[in-house]
Formats: sequence, structure tokens, C-alpha cells
Amino acid sequence: MSLRVRLIGDHSSLHGGSWAVWQVLCDRMRALGHEIVPEGAAYDLMVCNGEGSMHHGRRPFRLKMEALRGALEAGRRAALVNTLWQDNPPDYDDVLRGLDLIVTREVRSRADLRDRHGIEARCAIDLSWFQPLPDAPPGPAVPVLATDFFSREFATFVRPTGGPLGTLPHLDMGATGWAETVRRMQGAALVVTGRHHGVYAACRAGVPFLALDGNSHKIAGLFEGSGQAIPLFDDPARLVRRMRRGDLPAARYEALFRWMDGHDLEAALPAGPLSAGGAGAGGVAPGSGHAIR
Repeated sequence: MSLRVRLIGDHSSLHGGSWAVWQVLCDRMRALGHEIVPEGAAYDLMVCNGEGSMHHGRRPFRLKMEALRGALEAGRRAALVNTLWQDNPPDYDDVLRGLDLIVTREVRSRADLRDRHGIEARCAIDLSWFQPLPDAPPGPAVPVLATDFFSREFATFVRPTGGPLGTLPHLDMGATGWAETVRRMQGAALVVTGRHHGVYAACRAGVPFLALDGNSHKIAGLFEGSGQAIPLFDDPARLVRRMRRGDLPAARYEALFRWMDGHDLEAALPAGPLSAGGAGAGGVAPGSGHAIR
């Protein structure tokens, strides 16, 4: 039996990676036979794409958790998928316990839910990984291709305009589609990025990368879950020194790519908890007070 599904957390306008996430989520709901309904329409199941907004009790986190609370209070089922989770307050622990399904994107978010909230969540890689890509030749050959980086000073992503990073060919992920982002990276010998989805695009392209840490543990959690000691930097100067030195651990990158390629969409959006039967297959009954396994 199909469900009327209300999807929230569309960040497609941010960049191609978030667009790919939303396409995969919508396509999966339709493949399961469900109807995606607009805001204001009656629904049976709310599915929230947490993505990178669920950290440090920020306003986007609260808005999404309030929406999930509203669904549960209205007697609807609800799920939180493809989510970061870091250093959030316990204000919504009752909501977490009522969800049919929680899926984090990496192991540090899963550990945070377990250690700080007593919730056991599933863990899978980001949904962007599963967006089909057309066959296309690689982009222009360049030694290094750079995206933007998170600035703690300005609390947003910025493009370096000076120094060594400012001289590199730049890929504006906010103005480039997902397929073109991956294609451009395929032409590079090395990618340097401060974007979580920049890391994913480099992995889809099969190209080594150097990443600068951002405002959450999402990149570190991905590397930790893979079991590979991939370089991650908290200081641009250290990243630049490593970029100039070269000497990248090629075998570790190849192992990371293989590990990511070994995941499937069923792990990230399992049919059982998202089916008409719902909690009987991999989730829990809303309000049961038991953690999601």
C-alpha cells in the first residue's frame, strides 16, 4: 500500500550535492510506490532530510525538529534521514524516540545520538552518492582544482581571493550542477575543498583530495567510518604545505573509494521502516520509547 509522504529539508538551491540528495530522496519515495504531497496536503509519513543543518542547536535544527514533533503530535509517522547530528540539546529526545527511522550520514553523528541522547540510529553514506551520472568525458586537465572553504570568522563558506589557494582554478559548487561538478573534478589531479559534498564529488570522480574541516564533524566522521586515515586539516596553511609537498596516500584514497562504492541505497533509505507497515521492519512503533536499531 502506498503512503502519502511529506518531504522536508530541500536544500537543492545550495549546490549540486544538495540537489543530488533531494533527487535521490524523491526518486526513492516514488520507487517505493509512495505519493509525494505538497505542504498543506494530508499525509501519512513525514520524511526529513537532515543533511548538514542538524548541529549545535541551531535554528535550522529546531525548525526541522519542530516539524517532526508536529507530525507525531498529529498522529502521523515520521523519519529523519541523511542527517548530521552534533552537540544538539536534549529538547527533542521525545521526538527522536517517536520516529520510525533515523539514519545518520557518518559514525560520529551516530555516536553522538547514542552517547548524548540514548538513541541507536542506522548509519549510511550521504544520499548524493546514489545519484546516477551520465557518461561524459572528464573536464579540463588541471593539476589542482579548488572549491570554497568554511570560514569560522564569517560563519559561512568563502572563496579565497589571495594567497596560494586564491591562485588555483576554482569550481563554484553553488553554480555548478552535480554531474558537471564530478566531471570537472575528473579532470583534476588533486581537489582541495572545504565542502562535505566536495569530498563526495571527488570520491565519485575517483580523484585524491585534501579537505579543510568545517563547522561540524561530518567530514571527519566519514573518514573515521571508512577506517582510512585520510588527511583532514583544521588550518589552511597546513593544507597548503601538504598540497605543495604532495606525497598523498594513494592506497588509502583507493580504499576509501571502494568502501563508499560498497554501500547501497537500501541501507540509507530502507524500504521496511518507510513502508506502509512501517515500524515492524527496522523501526519502532511511534511513541514506544525504544531506540531505533
